[in-house]
Amino acid sequence: MDHATGKQDLVRAVLEGIAMLTAILIDEAGKAAPSHDPISIDGGLSQSGAFAGMIASACGRKILVPPMHELTAIGLAELCGLDIRTKLGNPREYDPGNAISAADRRRFREALALSHGWRR
Repeated sequence: MDHATGKQDLVRAVLEGIAMLTAILIDEAGKAAPSHDPISIDGGLSQSGAFAGMIASACGRKILVPPMHELTAIGLAELCGLDIRTKLGNPREYDPGNAISAADRRRFREALALSHGWRR
């Protein structure tokens, strides 16, 4: 960071950090149940195409974002016996790009390891 670092830089750094941590969780889950299927994400942050693209790049997997971003509500409607699948529409797809490289992932893991123990 320097004098030219602005609010947008900080927001992007936070989103990239969340995406990188998510990729680590996906990697760890993949050890127990390997899969190369696309990953569906939902919730408020999923509505950011930039964020969905970051996750796709960070984990090297296709990301699917359903039009309805609150899947908990859809699950509840299904539990109530409603058939709403036809109303969902097609998800947006984000293919992994090269915005986040293997070297970036390695550097993030190293920085994460260094930060452990900063707060006690």
